[in-house]
Amino acid sequence: MGEVAKNGVTSFQGTLYINEPHDKGNVSKIAYYDKAQKQEVHHNQKLNKNLKKWKRIEITISPKKRMCFADYVKSEEFLEDMANVKEVVQDANVGEYRDDYINYQINNFIDGRTMNTKEGKKKYNSKKALKSFSDSDNIKHLAIL
Repeated sequence: MGEVAKNGVTSFQGTLYINEPHDKGNVSKIAYYDKAQKQEVHHNQKLNKNLKKWKRIEITISPKKRMCFADYVKSEEFLEDMANVKEVVQDANVGEYRDDYINYQINNFIDGRTMNTKEGKKKYNSKKALKSFSDSDNIKHLAIL
């Protein structure tokens, strides 16, 4: 991760942090940590052995222009930010990562109809709903992820 760090990489309690990464547009912060360890140690959650290598990279984007979330994700600035996120993940050499769920989340947030009811939230948080979305033509301009 040092290659993207303008001011160096900070390590705190097993998490690597980069604030203000070098040459990554609106990407303002990166955190990379062992999610399996966090779930087991801090949340006392017993994980399936398939999740023992579970890592998480969190990327904070701070857009320069003020606009509502729906307008932002429909903007050219968002597409540029997503390209920068992809570069950050590659530069951090985190290995395989999935972006299908974030595509699904963003499309549902933009649509808004599915998130406003109890039944909608239950359906939204299912593997079946994600698979249905991935197989559909509903994926909008977020294919860059």
